[in-house]
Amino acid sequence: MLFEDCTIEELDLSGVTATRLAFTNCRVGHLALAHARLQDVDLRGLEIGAIGNLEGMAGATLDAQQVTVLAPAFASHLGIRVEG
Repeated sequence: MLFEDCTIEELDLSGVTATRLAFTNCRVGHLALAHARLQDVDLRGLEIGAIGNLEGMAGATLDAQQVTVLAPAFASHLGIRVEG
C-alpha cells in the first residue's frame, strides 16, 4: 500500500502487522508502534514528528537524514547518554 501527499496527525500502528507499506511526500505528527510487526515498510518518504515504542520499528527502512533526526530518541531508548 502506498500513501502519497498526505498529512496525518497521529498514525497508530500499535499491534498491527504491516507488510509492503510505503510513504511518498507524507508527514505524521506522532507515529505509535507498540507491538507492531513491520516487514518491508518504507518510511523514507515520511517526515516523522515523534515516535512512540521504538522497538516496533524493526522491519522499517529509514534514510540517513531520518536516522540523524531520530538519533536522540534511539539513544534514549537504548539507555545511551550522548554528551557534546
